[in-house]
Amino acid sequence: MFILPSKSTLLRYLHAVPFDTGINVHIFDKLTNQVKDLMEMDRYCILMFDEMSLSRGFDYCKRYDKVLGYADLGSNRRLNKLADHALVFMVQGLRSSWKQPVAYYFTPSSLSALSLKELIREVISSLQKINLKVVCTVCDQSSVNSSALSQLAMESSNRLNEDYLFSVNGESIVSLFDVPHLLKNTRTTLSNYNIFDSRYPFKKANFSFIKQCYEIDKSRRFQMLRKLKDDFFNMRNNSMKMKVGIAAKTLSFTVAAAIETMVCDSSRLPAEAIHTAEFVHDVD
Repeated sequence: MFILPSKSTLLRYLHAVPFDTGINVHIFDKLTNQVKDLMEMDRYCILMFDEMSLSRGFDYCKRYDKVLGYADLGSNRRLNKLADHALVFMVQGLRSSWKQPVAYYFTPSSLSALSLKELIREVISSLQKINLKVVCTVCDQSSVNSSALSQLAMESSNRLNEDYLFSVNGESIVSLFDVPHLLKNTRTTLSNYNIFDSRYPFKKANFSFIKQCYEIDKSRRFQMLRKLKDDFFNMRNNSMKMKVGIAAKTLSFTVAAAIETMVCDSSRLPAEAIHTAEFVHDVD
């Protein structure tokens, strides 16, 4: 049985360590000592960043004598805008499983790609100074993230000549988008547009074949697509678009197999639907 300190005691301990916006000097001082004991391969890491929504509002911090609620990009870079998001940067080891948040910022919903680009470069430079080797960044596919990474790649294009690579202080870094968002955006794109195979232009994936396959399967006694629901095809519902599980079930091996079965055996789907089955199989 552990006898833990009371809430007031824990808060008193936390107040002794300043956790302000921007690069947290105290965390980096601690990381510097930890990195010294790491093997060379354990210093390779990933920089991840993401935002979470906040409620707008103001609060007075007596300890620091300032009003909280404005956008704050650290290093005394406060903006005359209300903050409604918290942007957090976290580092994770590639070979070993260590991870550590290293910086956070209060941002407005209208944070520019230029500002985000400078924050990414700032955090990476700080990590490089303590001998951590950042090999890639991981984030979602928001327009601001995509634009910031594209700008970094364009500035490095003279040397790297790749649109998914950029460099900071001469070190090459790969920009990656996290798989859940790639899967959701693939499903959303397929629901709005046909997707062609660049190698074989006659091959076309069409979302309507998935829906037709589901409607046919519903009338069967022994269904193959029992995990699919009617709501999965309601693309006007934004909550449906945001759920990774729905995208994974829609673009699954089971769906590909069901389409192929209905094309080959029952002929209830046209022959060109097999290209949609191939696409869904490849995504799975």
